[in-house]
Amino acid sequence: MADSIKGIYSPEYIERLGRTLSTFSTAVSVTDFQNAVYGNDWEQLEFKQRAARIAESMQRVLPDDYPAAIAVLDKAAPSFGGLEGIVFPEFVARFGLDHQERSLQALETYTRYSSSEFAIRPFLKQDLSGTLERMTVWAKSSDEHVRRLASEGSRPRLPWGEGVPALKNNPDLTLPILEELAQDPSNYVQKSVANHLNDISKTHPDLFIETVTRWKEKGGRTGWIVKHASRSLLKKGDPRILALFGFYPGSTSVSELTFVPRRLSIGDSAEFSFVVSAEQETKVRVEFAVDYVKSSGRRTRKVFHVTETDMAPITSRRFTKQLSFRQLTTRIHYPGQHTLAILINGEEKNAVDFELIDTLKEPLP
Repeated sequence: MADSIKGIYSPEYIERLGRTLSTFSTAVSVTDFQNAVYGNDWEQLEFKQRAARIAESMQRVLPDDYPAAIAVLDKAAPSFGGLEGIVFPEFVARFGLDHQERSLQALETYTRYSSSEFAIRPFLKQDLSGTLERMTVWAKSSDEHVRRLASEGSRPRLPWGEGVPALKNNPDLTLPILEELAQDPSNYVQKSVANHLNDISKTHPDLFIETVTRWKEKGGRTGWIVKHASRSLLKKGDPRILALFGFYPGSTSVSELTFVPRRLSIGDSAEFSFVVSAEQETKVRVEFAVDYVKSSGRRTRKVFHVTETDMAPITSRRFTKQLSFRQLTTRIHYPGQHTLAILINGEEKNAVDFELIDTLKEPLP
C-alpha cells in the first residue's frame, strides 16, 4: 500500500476514534487511548502497522471481555468508513480467534462500512472448512459488501493479505462461492470475482479454463467477469483462452515496423508504428511486448494491450504508439539492448531492437 495513505490515521482521527469509543463505553479514557497509540516510532509506522497499533490500543482501553468489547465496536464502526474503518476488523483478527462465531458476525457487520477482506484470513487458516461455509452463506447476502467479502476474502493470492496455503494449493475449494456470484448484479462484486478467478489462472490454468469455458455460455454479466478474469492468460498468449474468445493464429502479418529513435536515453520517449494486414476476415487481438533489461542484465518481457478488432479480408490498419522510459516507482529502467515485439493473437509477428543508455554514464552522440 502507498505510504501516503498512512496519513489517514492523523491526530484528528485518533482523537475522534477515542471520543467515539468513550461515547459507548465509560471504561474508555480518550487520553489513555491516545497515549497507547503514540510512541517514539509512530511517525515511522506504515499504514498496516498503524492499523495494528490502533487495534492494540483499543484492546488496552476496551473491556477485557471480548464480547463486551465487540459490542462497543459494533456501535462505533458505522462512524468510520473506508480505510478509516479497517481498524475494526483488524481488532477482530488480532483478538477474536478464540471467539469465531461472534467474530465472524462482527466481520460481516464491519465490512459494510470498510472491508474485512484482510481480517478474515486468520480465520481461514484456523478453520478453513467452517469459515468457507460461512462465506458461502455470505455470497447469498442482499448486501453487495458482504457478497464481495465472500469472494475477495477467499482469494488465493489476495494482495497485501495473509497467505492461506490451502487456498493456493486447492483453489477449487472456493468455486462454490464463485458459482453463487457468477451472475451478480453488482460491478463491485463482479470485479472481485474476476480478480479471484485471475488468481486461479496463475497457478491452476486447467481449472481456470474449465471454469470460464463453462461460464462463458451463460452470457450477460458473467461474460464481463470471464473476459476480465482471463487477462493474464491472454497476455501470456495461451492458445486455449485465445480460442475461447475467437482469436486464432495465422492469416495476419505485420509490416512497416519502425521505432524512433533507435538509441535513446533513460527518461526519454520513443514512437513506434506498424501495419497489421489480414488476408481473410478475422478477429485480431493486437499487443506489443517490450523485453526490458533488468538490474542483473537479464531481460524480462512485459506485454501491453493495444486493441481488439475485426478485420475484413485483404485490409490493413496502421498503429502508432508512444513508449516512455521515464523512471517510475513501478518500473525502473536500465541501460542495454531492449526489444520491441508486435503480437497478433498471441503470436510474435515482427520485432525491432533498440538501445537505452544512461546519459549520466554515457552521453548521447
